[in-house]
Amino acid sequence: MDVSIWGVRGSAPAVGSQFVGFGGDTCCVSCRSGDRLLVLDAGTGMIRLGLQLETALPARIDVLITHGHMDHLLGLPFFGPLSRADAEIHIWAAFDPAALFSPPLLPMSLADYPARTEVHALAAGTMEIGPFTVTAAALNHPGGALGIRVSQGQGSLAYLPDFEPGDLAGDSAAVALMEGVDLALVDATYTPAEYAARQGRGHGDWQTAGELAVKAGVRRFGTIHHQHTRVDTDLATISGQIGRRWKQGFVARQGETYALGG
Repeated sequence: MDVSIWGVRGSAPAVGSQFVGFGGDTCCVSCRSGDRLLVLDAGTGMIRLGLQLETALPARIDVLITHGHMDHLLGLPFFGPLSRADAEIHIWAAFDPAALFSPPLLPMSLADYPARTEVHALAAGTMEIGPFTVTAAALNHPGGALGIRVSQGQGSLAYLPDFEPGDLAGDSAAVALMEGVDLALVDATYTPAEYAARQGRGHGDWQTAGELAVKAGVRRFGTIHHQHTRVDTDLATISGQIGRRWKQGFVARQGETYALGG
């Protein structure tokens, strides 16, 4: 299973030369196995993914949306394969994404796109989507959000982009999703010092993210959902702090690909 990171930012895209090193698009991660593609979240990074698929369209694309906040949806209307009649796209969400494809937000409905699309309900639990085993669990986040574990063959990924630690049920669900995975991508919007003044906003810090990932026995973990104002030099500093404490930890960058289970 090849896992590619197309967007790493939270809340809003980051534009400018100070954000090029780690990337400025909002959250989007893909898992590919053979001719099937599983996409986690539809942030602005999804637009870049769509461009890459112009010459290599999978047989079917499944898009899993962790929750309905706009930074996780901004790329969906501009996802290239939606404009192709030969594309089959399944959208999974805990809400009706059709609300995005309607005035005053957009001038066209989902049915106006040429692709063959289906919308499915996404809820906590485990299901099979083609070659992927997908487990979703509720995490602690205002309005609700799902964390997702994807397994295929010997490879496994945990994706927890919007998650505030400190809630017993949410922390337990996060550790269970991450248990023993090859790679975990975990919300670390804040530094530990920042988090002290931002409790209740639905996000965590890199120190707690690392502690939970290590508790879960992950092989590697990367922080994601970077604050949209945090420049490359800031993230490089955080990367050094994480690396000195945990050899398996790093700051996730847009454009990276990982072969899991090989």
